[in-house]
Amino acid sequence: NDRTRQRSTTFQRNTASHQTRNPTRLKSTPNLETPQIIFSNNHLLVCNKPPGWKSQPGDGGGQSSSSQNNNNNNNNNNNNVDPKCLLTYLQSQQLGGGSLQNFLIPTHRLDQPCTGVLIFAKNGKAASRVQVAWAKRQVEKEYWVI
Repeated sequence: NDRTRQRSTTFQRNTASHQTRNPTRLKSTPNLETPQIIFSNNHLLVCNKPPGWKSQPGDGGGQSSSSQNNNNNNNNNNNNVDPKCLLTYLQSQQLGGGSLQNFLIPTHRLDQPCTGVLIFAKNGKAASRVQVAWAKRQVEKEYWVI
């Protein structure tokens, strides 16, 4: 029917725009540099985190788990929304997985003043696989201090 066709077209258009090699620029919050989407597919979202953004809600000390982050977003509780939280921002842009396109699990963190690449999983299986790669030290990290 027309409604299914419209959803399918929207999904194809959104998927195609996020799988390009050219980074996608997103509208940013005031006083913060706009994050860039480097890569996105059905499983992962890779983003360049500019300085000033928090990787996830809270004070950066791991206060909230990924399931709490998703529950906060799904409840539309805007009283707890941190305007400097990259995870919350990406969820609000509907760049995640799931039926509401807001399911994102951060697979690691970067400190707020730092910039760099962050990997977010769009489903539990992808998160598990990335976490295993981190644990087995199959990911090569490079830090630059300027």
